[in-house]
Amino acid sequence: MKRYCLLFPVILCSLLLQIPSATAQTTTASTTVTAPGTTTVTPPRRPFIAEPTLQRIAQTRLTNLAANMSNRMDSAVARLQNVTDRLSSRLTKMEAEGKDVSAARTELALAQTKLDEAKRRLATIDTEVNAFVGSATPRENWVNLRNTYLTTREVIVAAHQSILATINLAQNTTVPAPETVSTSSPATNN
Repeated sequence: MKRYCLLFPVILCSLLLQIPSATAQTTTASTTVTAPGTTTVTPPRRPFIAEPTLQRIAQTRLTNLAANMSNRMDSAVARLQNVTDRLSSRLTKMEAEGKDVSAARTELALAQTKLDEAKRRLATIDTEVNAFVGSATPRENWVNLRNTYLTTREVIVAAHQSILATINLAQNTTVPAPETVSTSSPATNN
């Protein structure tokens, strides 16, 4: 997954470098004097309307690339959620056996929080991609989209680390020593 996360920004940057920069037009009317007493009024220029500067092919490529990255991240979150659910079930069984799994439960709750944050970020990423692809200034919007992808990746990695810590804590728990009941006969006084 690490290769793909690094490949995505490189491809987007190379596509963005091919975009011509947009220039603004003025909307003022101008008058010129051609001969004494004769003035010509040129009509005002039409107003500048910001249009997407990416070519249609580049828009399609970027949209497909972003969709692939989003799908990969979604599937990674789904796999981690499956592991989290299974760990929760296993911790419940370990608790029933009498093991102290409170530290593992705390770490698992942290992992679940990170997974929820990743899901929340991925839910809105498609609208950010559409805003980026259709904008008049994609270079400026690229920074926001790139940061969204990178922070989502960091959150997924942090959730994975918390899951690993949960597994280590669960493996290192021990069963408390059973209370031994004294079976010796009471002392008799002679």
